[in-house]
Amino acid sequence: MDFKWITFLFFSSVSYYNIVKFGGLLLETKNKSTSFLFFVRILTKISLLVSLVLFCFFNFELQIFISANGLLSMAYALPVLSSKPQLRNHGFLKVFIVAFIWTSFTFLAPILIENGLEFIQMSNAFRDWILLYTQRFLLVVILMIPFELRDIRQDQLYSRTIPQYFGITNTKWLGALLAMLWLILTFVRERYVFVEVGSRFIIWLILLLFIGLSSTNQRPYFASFWVEAVPMFFWMILISGILLL
Repeated sequence: MDFKWITFLFFSSVSYYNIVKFGGLLLETKNKSTSFLFFVRILTKISLLVSLVLFCFFNFELQIFISANGLLSMAYALPVLSSKPQLRNHGFLKVFIVAFIWTSFTFLAPILIENGLEFIQMSNAFRDWILLYTQRFLLVVILMIPFELRDIRQDQLYSRTIPQYFGITNTKWLGALLAMLWLILTFVRERYVFVEVGSRFIIWLILLLFIGLSSTNQRPYFASFWVEAVPMFFWMILISGILLL
């Protein structure tokens, strides 16, 4: 993995999160800033500066890729439609936008850095990359289900989300079905190793457990900590398997 890209991804994520989470608050309280808001403002400015500097060192193809996904990321959080203030308030669309952006930055971008646009012509690897992309996309969608269930009451004020369309029970079944598809796609690929299969199987069990435990009245930090930590669990299990073998 390119260290420059990892650094850019980290600082751009920090600046984006702060703008989305605290942007309005920072503007409203600019004349009576607290120490916390002052820290957030400084951190955001530094993160933006680092991101912009690193952006200038990327090739043109990657800059276009970042710009396109960056615009979509901002459209997700900032008002773009008069009838509904944000794209994230558009039910189904919200889930797929998040999954697309996350997968683009964490999967497509590293491939683009390594191979450029030539990766499209690499027929021997391109099929597996498509399947891996689909798996990453599905994983993000699955991980969002506990959040969708948690926020169902709040979302009723703005849009119809997946749980509101299908109901809580059917949404859980949908998550379990997607988790099964996510696991099965591993065996459809031409290349996979035992460690990966074992790691994905463990994560599949964790996904089913978390989906089953998800509800509209979740314990504090169930989704915002344990569910969000699943990718880290996946990484640690995979690395542990490689080291043990």
